[in-house]
Amino acid sequence: MMKKEFEMLINDSVLRTRSAQLHMCILFIGCFLVQFAGYVVLEKTEMIRTERLEEVIPLLALVTSTLAVCIFYHIREKRTAGVMMVRVKIADDRLQLAIGSKKYLRDLLDIKEIRKTMIIDRIHNEKGKYRIKVCCHGKGTWIFESTEQEYEKHLDFENTELYRFYDACRSVGIKCC
Repeated sequence: MMKKEFEMLINDSVLRTRSAQLHMCILFIGCFLVQFAGYVVLEKTEMIRTERLEEVIPLLALVTSTLAVCIFYHIREKRTAGVMMVRVKIADDRLQLAIGSKKYLRDLLDIKEIRKTMIIDRIHNEKGKYRIKVCCHGKGTWIFESTEQEYEKHLDFENTELYRFYDACRSVGIKCC
């Protein structure tokens, strides 16, 4: 078996191999529920005595939950500059990804296919933003996006770091489309 090892820079994701939108929703809902629980406790202990305060507290909970999500992602963006390093190792019929101290393993036979797509939306309206989705049999999927720096250069897919991963998987026989 041929061994392949390399590193690639991809768009940073809080859940490492998932989209950040799910994390944003969970963080927002969690913040809001904690504040709602605090509101219920304050109401049961009769610490809230005016109706004006009763009307303002839900609005404050909404605003602070939104601010918590925004501040969390602002700090994370400053710390990581929007990218993370992934170490890829393909050997012995296994695919191993190392992101920081966490390792993800999949047998090559468990990988159903690897899909590449170009992202076109309101934010990324020109060529250069790509996504790779690693679909597995009965297990979760991995989603990787090219970096914003690669998007700003409007690179072809073959010139991105995601292509190295895509090409390495294709060379070991994984279905790539």
